[in-house]
Amino acid sequence: MRMKRQGGYTIIEVMIVITIMSILAATAIPTYSTWRQRAIAAEAKMMVKQIMDAEIGYYLDHNTFFPEESDSIEVYNNYPQDHDNVKNISRYLHVEILTGHYLDYTFQVVRSDPLAHTFQLEIWSSTNSTIFGDSNVIIYTLDNKGIVSEGSSL
Repeated sequence: MRMKRQGGYTIIEVMIVITIMSILAATAIPTYSTWRQRAIAAEAKMMVKQIMDAEIGYYLDHNTFFPEESDSIEVYNNYPQDHDNVKNISRYLHVEILTGHYLDYTFQVVRSDPLAHTFQLEIWSSTNSTIFGDSNVIIYTLDNKGIVSEGSSL
């Protein structure tokens, strides 16, 4: 009597496939993390440009920076899009702050005297990953002459 061979894979074939998949995963995960950090940093730099341009426009219209009333406004990535801080930034600066994208923001007006004050924007990674060189924070300042400078990182 002839034995009929069962269809399927041998244990050796399965082990080889698992080994190959493990090697691919071991190389792909660090690469994915690096690209994710680069994407977050690129989004932060794009937002800096948009916010600073909007602040310059606001200053030209109102002769002061936003926020006028308070010293600072914070926007965290876990805020909903209808949060008051997010809506106020959209209303006054005409910039859409996207929440849920691993970035937190602080909008702050620093008044050294009534005539000279600066706007400071601080953006940091809510994941605490070092996405801006060796830091997780990027700080920019804008003075009343329209000069934007990168500040110190924490």
